Amino acid sequence: MKVILLLLTAAAFNLSYRNGGKKAVREIIVNSGDSVIVAHLPLNETKVKTSPRKTYYWHRQGKIFHNAGDYGGTLLENSYQVFLDGKLIVSGEFHKGTKNGTWFFWNDDGTLDNVLYYRKGILKNKEFKSPEEKRKLQIWKRDKEKPEKRKLFGRKTKDADENVDDGTDENSDDIEEND
Repeated sequence: MKVILLLLTAAAFNLSYRNGGKKAVREIIVNSGDSVIVAHLPLNETKVKTSPRKTYYWHRQGKIFHNAGDYGGTLLENSYQVFLDGKLIVSGEFHKGTKNGTWFFWNDDGTLDNVLYYRKGILKNKEFKSPEEKRKLQIWKRDKEKPEKRKLFGRKTKDADENVDDGTDENSDDIEEND
């Protein structure tokens, strides 16, 4: 009896270890119009206490559904990918049927469109910015962290209040007039 219990414990540990410490899951493939979804379902279903603030994703009768506040099938677990015409367009992870961790979204041409971070089904932040937003954010962070590196009129200054030569002579009160 002890030997059987020991073997079952070792097998469960081995299965969990091979899955990166995540729940034991099985892969499902769902064809949905032009896209193919590769998702995972837990081998052992457990009842989850739901929250009206969260959206739950589940599988039932060969389809994937989602609903705010409740679910009606087997909740998705672990990795999730969506392919359109053979190209990866969405990649993320589920935990107890809710989006969890970093989610990536790509355009049809393969360029990264968006990166979102979820924690237990709640959107925490938008990580990706357009190239223009990203440039502005980098400048803002740089200026905030190191004000001595600020640029005014294309020249570095030690202080933002420092005067920069803009081509005018501040000491001259004479105004030249051309007749």
